[in-house]
Amino acid sequence: MSLFELSNPDLVDSDKKSVLELVENAKFKLLALEEPQLSHAQFMHSIGSIFNRMDKPEEALSLIEKALKIRKSKLSNPISQEIIESTTELGLIHRLLNQNENAISYLNQAVKLLNQQEVSDYAQLGLTHNHLGNLALQQKNYSEAEHHHNLAIKYRLKSENPNFAADSYLNLGALYLRQRKWEKSVEYLLKAQKIYREEFGDGNIYVELTKSNIGVALFEQQQWQESEKNLLSVKSAIEKTYGSSHRHMKIVLL
Repeated sequence: MSLFELSNPDLVDSDKKSVLELVENAKFKLLALEEPQLSHAQFMHSIGSIFNRMDKPEEALSLIEKALKIRKSKLSNPISQEIIESTTELGLIHRLLNQNENAISYLNQAVKLLNQQEVSDYAQLGLTHNHLGNLALQQKNYSEAEHHHNLAIKYRLKSENPNFAADSYLNLGALYLRQRKWEKSVEYLLKAQKIYREEFGDGNIYVELTKSNIGVALFEQQQWQESEKNLLSVKSAIEKTYGSSHRHMKIVLL
């Protein structure tokens, strides 16, 4: 197996081996190394990230932990991008494993390291605060969720791709919806919708899905016609894109 195959199993010809077989084989070989080097740590991180994307966080955990250990022992810069990315990935893995306290701990460590860099990585800061905001919302810690999502918006607007702020506007709108703050919810959902429309065009599923929460918020404000207009639009988009049995249909059929 080539180094390319080890680090990019999802790009290998599917007729040769399945992606799962490739990553499992890569994991076995990497963890069996007696004296792993920094280059191996990069492969470990890549394979671990692939397992995470395949919704197999339990398979990813040992790889990313090993990658972080190697990087910390061999890199002279304790706030290097490599250490930060492995620390962040561990936060995401623990979130998928429903180990939220560990997830928050690793993500906060990543934020601390990012804040020590001479040149701010606004995109990574925004992404990490977005994850922390979602975790806080999951735990119903609404003030903490609002704090992190506002920081995510601040940093993402400063990044090279400010359109990533749309996801944070969407999350903040969902937070206010959960708190029954209907007007504020619509305000931020419309901000997300505007960016999605400019980025992807009218009729895109991201644009349409914002209308689901907007429709709920308008319904609660007794704006029946506007609510129905939004919900029927998203219903049509979901049916067209995913089919009538998709999980999002339960929202628009309330």
